[in-house]
Amino acid sequence: MSAPRSCSVLVAVLLAQATLAHAEGPTIEHSAIKCIVAGKYRKMPARFAPPEVAQPRVYFRPEGVPSWYYVEMKPEAALGHVGVLPKPTKKLVGQHIEYYVEAASKDFDTGRTPEYDPVVVAKDSDCSNDPVAAFYSKEPPSAVFPSVPEGFAIAGGAAGGTTLAIVGGGVAAGTAAVLLAKGEDEPEPIPPPVTQPPATSPPVTQPPATQPPGSPADVACQADPRQGRAPLQVKFTAQASGGNGVFDYVWTFGDGDTSTQINPTHTYANPGVYEARVVATSAGLAATCPRTITVLASAFLLRATVAGSGTGTISGDGIACPGDCSEQYEPGRSVTLTAAPTGGSTFAGWSGDCSGTGTCTLTMDGDRSVTATFNPPPTLFPLNVTLAGTGSGTVSGSGIACPGTCSQTYPAGTSVSLNAAPGASTFGGWGGDCTGTTGLTCNLLMSGPRNVTATFNAPTTFRLTLNVQQNATVLAGVDVIPSPFGFCGSAPPPGTTCVADYAPGTTVTLRPVTETGDHLAWSGDCSGVATGNSCVLAMTQDRNVGSLFGFGTTTAGTSTLVSRLAASGRAEATLNGTALGAITTGMRSLTVSVPTGENRLEGELVAAAKGTWTLDLSGIAGLERGSLRVLAGDAVAVGPDSVVFRLSGRANERVGVAFTKR
Repeated sequence: MSAPRSCSVLVAVLLAQATLAHAEGPTIEHSAIKCIVAGKYRKMPARFAPPEVAQPRVYFRPEGVPSWYYVEMKPEAALGHVGVLPKPTKKLVGQHIEYYVEAASKDFDTGRTPEYDPVVVAKDSDCSNDPVAAFYSKEPPSAVFPSVPEGFAIAGGAAGGTTLAIVGGGVAAGTAAVLLAKGEDEPEPIPPPVTQPPATSPPVTQPPATQPPGSPADVACQADPRQGRAPLQVKFTAQASGGNGVFDYVWTFGDGDTSTQINPTHTYANPGVYEARVVATSAGLAATCPRTITVLASAFLLRATVAGSGTGTISGDGIACPGDCSEQYEPGRSVTLTAAPTGGSTFAGWSGDCSGTGTCTLTMDGDRSVTATFNPPPTLFPLNVTLAGTGSGTVSGSGIACPGTCSQTYPAGTSVSLNAAPGASTFGGWGGDCTGTTGLTCNLLMSGPRNVTATFNAPTTFRLTLNVQQNATVLAGVDVIPSPFGFCGSAPPPGTTCVADYAPGTTVTLRPVTETGDHLAWSGDCSGVATGNSCVLAMTQDRNVGSLFGFGTTTAGTSTLVSRLAASGRAEATLNGTALGAITTGMRSLTVSVPTGENRLEGELVAAAKGTWTLDLSGIAGLERGSLRVLAGDAVAVGPDSVVFRLSGRANERVGVAFTKR
């Protein structure tokens, strides 16, 4: 160990001589860089005072590398002097790059900045905490001395490192150039070149062989790594210079522990931000070097697995499986995974730390493992439906609409329900795989190919149902030719219904007949036939017809009022005070002009009469149904458009009603 100790002393002597000869170097104005973007050539600007300097350089080295590299700085009008670093590759993202700026005066007095340690980031947006404008160069540095360090690149190529590097600052007049090969414990001193004085100069006086006063102490330090998850083991290194000989080292790690080793290794057990610091002391001279260590919480591993004979994917929060099936997360992180079947497969469900068939949500409070199982695409079986018989009908349900769509395929195990609708025919039953099923519905389980037959038979007869209705006291009906009854007559509401059966294809004629009143409308299978005209039907299916009789409008602006006096006597009536004339016993139709709005119909017996008097207003066009109300008389029945009065036999007996016309 004595030889390295003597080398250190010699270096100290040489540095001390330089300090005595040149006391001051140029001042350097430089703003610290906080981050460098991977893949870009970073400009490192600085201004010097005085501006005329020698050997302006930017010294740099990757985190954990003991040797320094440098690039020359060149004048650039807007920025002063600029040195361009080689571009860090993505391999260095997250690591720190240490650097400082150094230059010498015309007398080779050296000045330098403190050491800075920007971090390498992947993109510009990650540099938001850097207050210094990001200057980048399109061109690489003209040269890197002594070579490009590992992890950096010029023109696309990544450097593999070097076996020889410059330690400390640049070589200045009167100082020692110290070269350090990787792996050596101490540098070998190389004496500075000796400048011979000119012949006319006086002889050079050598300094006395006494120990020179010590130069200012300096210490550089490294921490590798500077960030990681707990428990984090960090290797620290220190390298002191100057001083008065041998250095003593004291490390404080920021968590209460210390060490007096030069290059200790320390383990941080708990998450946090720690400031590690080394103090190097040499005979009363001391220097300090700090390093910040960031310890993150322990990470938990999530592993996803795709299982089953089907195919599918698991995705979410950094997982893309198959492919990327595992990921680490900070404690307490909520992670959501989604399973998606592919190629017709089906998702059978989660197992492991998730269950069910929905999304999988996990809280990462420990290592987790989940499995998504996918079943293969189901086997498809065909279903064929055939219509048979002399009649017609349809079969529908579960994708079948026959005739039309009579075949369909279904996954194995599907339940299919078929419904038969015979329409005008009769349903003859199910056949094929529905044989033995009663009713109009057949249920099938698709455990194999299925064939079904539905039989529809044409009927032997078709039925005519005729409903004759009236909304007034009329004598009317419908002649049906041919028919077993001939004439279907009207009766008081709700009317008369007549039924007859015919052989398929028979032609039937329906002719309205009125003695009193009017034929007002056809309905059902005779809808669209003009009022009063005959309706002709072909019996190709069951038919339903409605025929309505009553009193309609006789002339424009007039209506029909029907009086039925079932008593011996004579009466007179007025409508809104206008006389309607004498009314005699029996049914009488009166033509009246009824204005819109409220109307009053009043009657008086000229002679005594006993019985009933019916006033039928159904022939009044626009009568507001429900508006009819009794004003006078003994009303025994009040309908929506008629009223029946009981006559007591008193002379001059009066009756009266009010109604509204729209």
